[in-house]
Amino acid sequence: MNIQPDEVRELLVQFVGDIMSSSIDDVMQLLRREEISIPLISVMNLAHRHQNCTISDVSAKLEVSMAHASMMVDKLVCRGLMTRIEAPHDRRQKLIALTDEGKHLLREFHRTRVDGMVQHFMQLPPELLASAIEALRQVSQSKASPVSSDPRS
Repeated sequence: MNIQPDEVRELLVQFVGDIMSSSIDDVMQLLRREEISIPLISVMNLAHRHQNCTISDVSAKLEVSMAHASMMVDKLVCRGLMTRIEAPHDRRQKLIALTDEGKHLLREFHRTRVDGMVQHFMQLPPELLASAIEALRQVSQSKASPVSSDPRS
């Protein structure tokens, strides 16, 4: 079977659009209720994934200025969602980490996003759902690695 990248791209755009539309309203409601933005959620995700995360890391990974990265971290610190401490090896460097409240909010964000996707899948006929779940298992367990980790390439 000769599958072309354009065909995969077209199918993924359709699939991801359908899946995301199932959860976007609930995600937006959560963001409004918590008075938080997607960029701030991105900072929280970064701090959660990278131990010893710094404001420089936020600036580099999110491609924003140091001032903007610092401002976003300040907002999260003021909200009690993140801490900022001096690095033990260099007092000039500040390490950021999520507080328990920040971890809870990030879990709620991800759960809300995924719950909409689950609802979408649960509407499938049982046979198609079983096939989709098996395909997802196989893809998740696959040893195939992406060609590039940079989404712009």
